[in-house]
Amino acid sequence: MDTRSGYCLPLLLTIVLLLFSVLLIWRRKKKTLPLPPGPPGWPLVGNLLQLGEKPNESLFALSRQYGPLMTLSLGMKTTVVVSSPSMAKEFLKTHDQIFSGRSVTQAVKAHSYHKTSVVWSQYGSYWRKLRRISTTELMSAKKVQALQHLRREPLLQMIQLLFEGKGKSVNIFHTILHTALNMMVE
Repeated sequence: MDTRSGYCLPLLLTIVLLLFSVLLIWRRKKKTLPLPPGPPGWPLVGNLLQLGEKPNESLFALSRQYGPLMTLSLGMKTTVVVSSPSMAKEFLKTHDQIFSGRSVTQAVKAHSYHKTSVVWSQYGSYWRKLRRISTTELMSAKKVQALQHLRREPLLQMIQLLFEGKGKSVNIFHTILHTALNMMVE
């Protein structure tokens, strides 16, 4: 019994020190940003527990309490939620360049995709150049028309599959996903 009690005190002190450090970092982070109001969250999980199984309904209820612009902590990520059409227009049309950046995940950074991709590049001259090239070279009416046969065959296969499943339960998500993947592969 003496050996067990010898491990308990250091373990307890380590856990208390770890929790204190997390709380200190969490509070310091919260005070530095001038953010809209929002519900208080728990350390590490933030407001994820408040969203529940139906996050759309939870966000609607929270927006009625905190207004059309609120702050949530989704895990360790601070997120501003916009829940009214007028506020969304303000963000997406009036101040679009300010909010055009995206957070790049660690998986994307590990493969350096964020440096060359039109999807992950930050707004600027390089992004505009990539977008112009993709619009004129990949998405032009002539190119889309030329590649129509690659989309037609998987769609015809999907329609045939749906007709064969007539009267039976069909997993539409799986069917559409399979069709989309077939289009990408071809």
